[in-house]
Amino acid sequence: MIRRFAYRIIAPLYRFHLGVIDVIELGPLDSLCVYSTTAEPDPLALIIAGGTLGALDVIQQLAEATVEE
Repeated sequence: MIRRFAYRIIAPLYRFHLGVIDVIELGPLDSLCVYSTTAEPDPLALIIAGGTLGALDVIQQLAEATVEE
C-alpha cells in the first residue's frame, strides 16, 4: 500500500513547485517514507528541504505511536 501527500507552493518567488511525501508499506510493521520536491528556480528547493526534516520527524512519530496502540 502507498499513501501520498502532494502539495504546491504558489508564491511570486516560485515559478513552479511540487512537493510529494510517499509512505510505502514494506511489511505489517514496516514502512518507507520518501520526500521529493521540485522547484523553479532550483535554489528554492534547498530552502524547502530545511523544513522537510521536521515534517518527516512528525510522520515518524505518528507512525510509531500508531504501532504502540
